[in-house]
Amino acid sequence: MNPKLNRDIIFNEGFINWDSTLYIVEGVFEMLSFPVNSVVLLGKLLSATLVSALQEYKPNIVILLDPDAMSNAVNILFMLLNIYGKDDDKIKIISMKGDLDFDEIRVKYGRSKMIEVLRSARKLTIEDHFINKKVNGYSGRTH
Repeated sequence: MNPKLNRDIIFNEGFINWDSTLYIVEGVFEMLSFPVNSVVLLGKLLSATLVSALQEYKPNIVILLDPDAMSNAVNILFMLLNIYGKDDDKIKIISMKGDLDFDEIRVKYGRSKMIEVLRSARKLTIEDHFINKKVNGYSGRTH
C-alpha cells in the first residue's frame, strides 16, 4: 500500500532537464527502469507543482502510465493540451497494451521491447476523445 503523503512535489526534480523530452511515469520503478529524464507522478494525477513547471517550461512530453491507467493518461493528455495550446505537437502518449507496466516489460522482455514501446508514442487520436468522453461525460449536450 502507498503511504499517505503530500504528493504536491516534482519527484526527481533535481535531475530533470526541462529542455529535453520529459517522460511522465506513474511510479518509481518505471523511473528506475527508464531514468532518462523521467518524472514520477506517485500515482495517476499531475501535481499542482508539476503543472506549474510544465506551464513555465513547456518541454516535449511523453505520457507513459500503466495499462490500467489509460483513462488517467488521456485526462493528463487533455489537461496538457489546454496548457500547451498551439504547441500541442509537443505532447505524445503511449497506449500500454496488456497487463505489464513499463518496468515489468523491462524485466520480462528486456531493452529491445522497451524501445519498441517508446517508439509507439503518438499524438491525440479519435480513440482518446472517446475515452475522455466515457470518463468525463458529454457536457453541454441536451437530449
